[in-house]
Amino acid sequence: MKVQVSVGTVSSSTSTSASSFTYTLTGIPRLNSISPATASPVLKTNIVITGTGFGTNKNVVHVFLDSSTKRGVYELGVVSVTDTTVNAVLGGGHVGDYFVRVALDNVGSSIPQSQSANAFKYIISV
Repeated sequence: MKVQVSVGTVSSSTSTSASSFTYTLTGIPRLNSISPATASPVLKTNIVITGTGFGTNKNVVHVFLDSSTKRGVYELGVVSVTDTTVNAVLGGGHVGDYFVRVALDNVGSSIPQSQSANAFKYIISV
């Protein structure tokens, strides 16, 4: 991604440089899929998250369910990690729509590859 840099002071107008630099999102985890994408909120459920950039140290990987209005509604227990797969356990919660987010200490939070890549729903089957 190329970014245009503008330099100026509070008292003068801003000038724009013809120079540019490239910002690369290296190291940021990316989500491709979650399986299963639905589960009962009353049962513990193992889920598999696939993507890239997860690393291999489960002690620095955190998995969260975020709602549309709040980050970190639930934190999942991370069982194992490879650079392309995270196995985690859902401990239960409230019925609703959530988004799975993978965060790495000192790196940042995941970027879904598509809008549905990180969608998760707690449902009660009847």
